[in-house]
Amino acid sequence: FHLPAGILATMGVSLLPVIAGGFAANEERKVKIASFAAFKLTVMFSIPCAVVMFFLSSEILRILFGNDSSAQILMMSAPCLAAMCTANILTSIIQSSGRIITSFVYLTAGMILKIIISVFTMKVWGIYGVIAAANISSVLVMAASMIITKKIIGLKFRISDTIIKPVISAAVMCLIITLVKPAVTGYVGGVILQTGIICAVSVLAYIMTLFVTGALKYDKGIDIVRKNGV
Repeated sequence: FHLPAGILATMGVSLLPVIAGGFAANEERKVKIASFAAFKLTVMFSIPCAVVMFFLSSEILRILFGNDSSAQILMMSAPCLAAMCTANILTSIIQSSGRIITSFVYLTAGMILKIIISVFTMKVWGIYGVIAAANISSVLVMAASMIITKKIIGLKFRISDTIIKPVISAAVMCLIITLVKPAVTGYVGGVILQTGIICAVSVLAYIMTLFVTGALKYDKGIDIVRKNGV
């Protein structure tokens, strides 16, 4: 669950000097380009990870721990993964602008909200109520971080390119997994090989759909971020 977030956290750390330097030099355009590129890359990377976690939770747990007793919990946590990764990168951008207290306030509010929601949902759904509370609070924290980022640097998120098209690509990925999984598990032995094939085929479909929809294309922000150590 924390592996994708951990990988993307390195980009957030490397992004700090890029954004901070842009603010210090009053280079608003550089800040916006680098921030948008980081946001877009995060969304495009986290969404397929969430899809894999949702559809292949049982296989992932069997590979790692030899049993899938917690598969449903991992599956239900998939939305939280995508929202958390996105919120983390936006929080890095906000902190880079010098708004440390701002990020602390909304992250703390999200944590308190999660606890409050969990108190009520646990009574109804037990442990699954905690997962539901985590999903809700993560989405709200992500929304708050998007609003604050837009207010601070005037970042335009281009929802069509950064959200809608990746979601469409993820839907194609879901379809491919649904179609391929029965055939692979029926004719290929070994859970590691099965999972590898399903992931490879579905991720390839995801990337191809991103190209077809025009969501995946050259972005100047990628060069800016790369040149500064990401």
